[in-house]
Amino acid sequence: MTRHGVTFIEVLFAIGLVLVGMVGLISVIPVASHQAQDTISLNAGAALATTAHGELQARNYLNPANWVMVGDTGGTPSVSAFPTSSAGTVSVCIDPLYMAYADNYVAEGSGGYYTPFTTVGTNGHRRFRFPYYKAEHNPLVDPSLPTSSGNAWPSSSWRMLRVSVDRVSQAGPQGISEAEALLVTQGADDLSVFQTDDKSLDVVPLFTQALPGSPATGQVTVSGRFSWMATVNPIPDTPFASVSTVIFRNRDRSFYTPPASLGPVTQARDNAAGERIAWVSAASGFQGGAGGTVTIAAARNTPSDVKVNDWVMLSRVDSGNPMHRWYRVIATIDEATEATISDPHGGASRDVWTRQLMLDGPDWTFDSAAGVADDTVMTLVDDVVAVTEHTIRITSRDR
Repeated sequence: MTRHGVTFIEVLFAIGLVLVGMVGLISVIPVASHQAQDTISLNAGAALATTAHGELQARNYLNPANWVMVGDTGGTPSVSAFPTSSAGTVSVCIDPLYMAYADNYVAEGSGGYYTPFTTVGTNGHRRFRFPYYKAEHNPLVDPSLPTSSGNAWPSSSWRMLRVSVDRVSQAGPQGISEAEALLVTQGADDLSVFQTDDKSLDVVPLFTQALPGSPATGQVTVSGRFSWMATVNPIPDTPFASVSTVIFRNRDRSFYTPPASLGPVTQARDNAAGERIAWVSAASGFQGGAGGTVTIAAARNTPSDVKVNDWVMLSRVDSGNPMHRWYRVIATIDEATEATISDPHGGASRDVWTRQLMLDGPDWTFDSAAGVADDTVMTLVDDVVAVTEHTIRITSRDR
């Protein structure tokens, strides 16, 4: 008998196939969107990093005579000029935006973050270092716990001194203000624009309101999504330094670390996430400029988020000289796994999470023969989308 239609079962089956296809298509949209955004950020970040490095040189910000630092051992923070005689031996992080954050200078008891530095007795944070941890802090120990003789690592000089740039128009050393830091560190190529519903029309740059007497009258504004900092690492026995320009996209400007008075936190998400440190317990590769694979371990009560295209910094001390290089995460081999390991310093059992990562970047030497202070430590920094590296001659010429 000739059929003139389809059965109800066939219709349901066809609808099911269509729905499966649509669900599959919808499921890849967020992934594709995220990958597209990563590509845009990588391209824009690389261009902005080159621009930012040029601005660092043009504004003479790579001159140690223009740096200001903050002393944190007294009852109140004290701003002073960077000792230019240390320029060839001390690694620094030029971070005007962070250093201009007002709560850095307000005592904890008054709602800020400032606590005088002590080797033991307070938690593992030290706000005016990069990353913001004490040199004695053990990456296998919860940083919200007080540092003690029982959990501290030997003091290592690989932590960077965080500095700002001097307001040369003012008498005496004084870091630039938050408003000035925003103008300096935000990407000039990252313009705020207006796009109409008609996509065939050109986008229009946005300008500041023309207010009489305003120094910014009529200037093109930037969106503020991208900003920079720079790490400066002296090259031993030479007058040169390696300068890495680090580009952030939507950097978290709360710069949160748990206050010492808060005491231990109960969940990983309550610990600082913007800058984290982990111990590199194993590594392979890192010869021939092709990067390599690392296994990292960090305190279990810290965030374990790491994703492809994140940037990390490896640090260690080599014969007394601090070494720092940046790498891009190109693969996460596994998810974070909880474990209990033996602390390489002292042998105590530590509850940690571990992960394996593949990194793209320069060669690196891993050596723990001289003691744990020389072990490689990884700094994980949120919101970084690009890093470029240049070699410059360190100079302390007059400003």
